[in-house]
Amino acid sequence: MAIHTVGVRPGVRPRVPASTLLGMLLLVLGMSPIAALFLSVEMTPGARLAWSVAGMTLVTAGCLALVRQRIEAAGSAGWARVGPAFVVYFGFAFGLASLAWLRPQGGSHAIVDPANVPAAVLVATIALVAWTVGYCVGPPWLVTRAAARVLIHSIPGVHWRMRFRSVPLVLYGIATLARVQRIREGRFAYLQDVGEAISSPSSLNQLLALTEGLALCGVVLAALDAAQLSRSLRSRLVLVVLAGCEIVVGLFAASKETVLLTLAAIGLVWVFSRDRLPRFGLIAAMMLVLVVFPYNTAYRDTIRQDQAGSLAPEGVARAIPVTASATLGQLTPRAFFVDSPAQVSARVRQIDNIAVIGQRTPDRIPYRSWSELIVGPVTGLVPRALWPGKPVLSTGLDFSEDYYDLPASVQSSSAVTVPGDLLRHGGITPLVIGMVLVGMLVRTVDRTCDPGRDARHLLFFVPLFTMLIKSESDVVVLVVGLIQTTVILMLVSRFAFVTRPSPAEASAGSGTNRSNRR
Repeated sequence: MAIHTVGVRPGVRPRVPASTLLGMLLLVLGMSPIAALFLSVEMTPGARLAWSVAGMTLVTAGCLALVRQRIEAAGSAGWARVGPAFVVYFGFAFGLASLAWLRPQGGSHAIVDPANVPAAVLVATIALVAWTVGYCVGPPWLVTRAAARVLIHSIPGVHWRMRFRSVPLVLYGIATLARVQRIREGRFAYLQDVGEAISSPSSLNQLLALTEGLALCGVVLAALDAAQLSRSLRSRLVLVVLAGCEIVVGLFAASKETVLLTLAAIGLVWVFSRDRLPRFGLIAAMMLVLVVFPYNTAYRDTIRQDQAGSLAPEGVARAIPVTASATLGQLTPRAFFVDSPAQVSARVRQIDNIAVIGQRTPDRIPYRSWSELIVGPVTGLVPRALWPGKPVLSTGLDFSEDYYDLPASVQSSSAVTVPGDLLRHGGITPLVIGMVLVGMLVRTVDRTCDPGRDARHLLFFVPLFTMLIKSESDVVVLVVGLIQTTVILMLVSRFAFVTRPSPAEASAGSGTNRSNRR
């Protein structure tokens, strides 16, 4: 008697999903013109750039189709996962935004030879394909199980509630105390003296910086309470207050990233809680971003004029209204709808860093040892209190001096980017291997941390989402940040949530109590 496997019909070939076929077709269509581009030498530089960006755009669409197919069964709001968002952001930051190089660029970026940008787009395309392979293949089973164990230990039980209603306020209050201390020490965000921070690092500053992350946790929990748990007027008022305070802090610290993270956190919580994103909220957030970018640039220029060290809070407080008034006064329709989006695109653009690495490495600057990618995270995790002489992680500053020829007195940090950092540690081979591993890492987050199954996962998902989407940091900073953030989130989740009896257990318990009373 023939024995057949359950669920498999004999003689029927397994069907390949249409999205997989579409993704593979787009990958082939995207890589073909890029390959033809570098076989031809008769194109103008502008044509080569446009051709390479067109090819990467097709590759991005193909990678998005392949990645999206892997998470179709991940629950509601399947598009709001780290994988698809990473592909879209990467394709824009290293692809479409590169079209700005059709015109000469000024500032420190003028050191990049425009002829190297099409080759950098090809390198970014290879990096994205390698990342997609890692995401689609997925991590080893043991890694997925270990990540699931971490979540189960951090948020045990099925039936749960917030420990008390003021948990978001408590977390935000602790973060505020850390910020106040950093302001007193002159080590807060963009207002600090970078030179002093590097020459005399503080062992307490690292802990205070990590404690500041509790502010985002408070915003996430307040949004969760307002959108899904209590949905009360009080919870919505708390959300408005915390979000407003966080936006003000971002404007005060000259950190547009704080503003963007606040808006992204609320949006993600709302998507998974309500399975939709309010159109009015999305439009308001986009308008706020278009105002914040020119304000932030003008504000940084104002507070840094004739300023060698850190600023006193009084001086910053005087600069804020002046800058805000000047920004709003110059916000013409062209500035709002043309100049500000162009500024956002220029800020997001990351192809310059890959281009300058390819231009100077290894001819002028030798490859760095790949062992730094392994040793760096280990040393970075050691607290400075235990190792007072630990080297300062100032990769962005060193990168500005080495690759953009900025003097040490400027103290400007440039984005290294994950693919750029891998590229400068040995070339294409470390780039491909590293991006495959990053793809597996992102797949681990999407596979184990699903807010569609458990709303408590939002406490982990939102910070990890924002960290993994951006590709500005180097590999060591990314790995150290992910580990530190995960440990803090584990502690916060055990504090924020408590388990409660299921309805059946509660009714059985009440029946037992009545029986005992009789």
